[in-house]
Amino acid sequence: MKQSENVSELLAALVEAQAEFPTMPKDKTAGSGAYSYKYADLDTIATAIKPILKKNGLGYTQSVECGGSGLTLCTRVFHKSGQWIEGEALLPIITNTKSNAAQSMGMSITYMRRYALSAMLGITSDEDTDANFNAPQRPLSPEAAAMRKAEKKPMFTDAQKEEMKKWPEAFSAEELAEFKAKCATEDAGKLFAAQKAEFDKRKAAGNPPEGIF
Repeated sequence: MKQSENVSELLAALVEAQAEFPTMPKDKTAGSGAYSYKYADLDTIATAIKPILKKNGLGYTQSVECGGSGLTLCTRVFHKSGQWIEGEALLPIITNTKSNAAQSMGMSITYMRRYALSAMLGITSDEDTDANFNAPQRPLSPEAAAMRKAEKKPMFTDAQKEEMKKWPEAFSAEELAEFKAKCATEDAGKLFAAQKAEFDKRKAAGNPPEGIF
């Protein structure tokens, strides 16, 4: 979690806003049969909270960033005074769908946007059985399963990250950006191995990255 130097006005406004936020209805259904589940979609949440945020001088932004561990979603809540708080979450890689890479990434972003926004603002939904240990455990949705997997296992090991610090010696910024983008939707381990092999080849040949001059 990051924040501006002072957040007193923001927090005071957030306290007032949270007192007005309604419990979001889980009125959307996905899946079928035993694998169905209900959720409050992003439009439902945004429509309900925006008038309350405006009334209390609050707003938010959500942007996709590219970091060393892959694509992340940055959610910032700000106050009209200029004060802000923000959190960053790794976007899960969804591969077990019939959608193409762009569609799968869109699903991942939408999924994380609603959960990150709810967490930052303290928004709750009805029919919440996550803490009901006596309730039968429902199968996770593909998005939730991917998110859980992403939280448990980082995209790259510490050794791989150290190796990647050398890559600007042989790859251009455009090549590295393309590599990171592919890692968000493909097997990062295989891509790393191929990229490292190319790095070793270029270093042995003494080739500088394109556009270095």
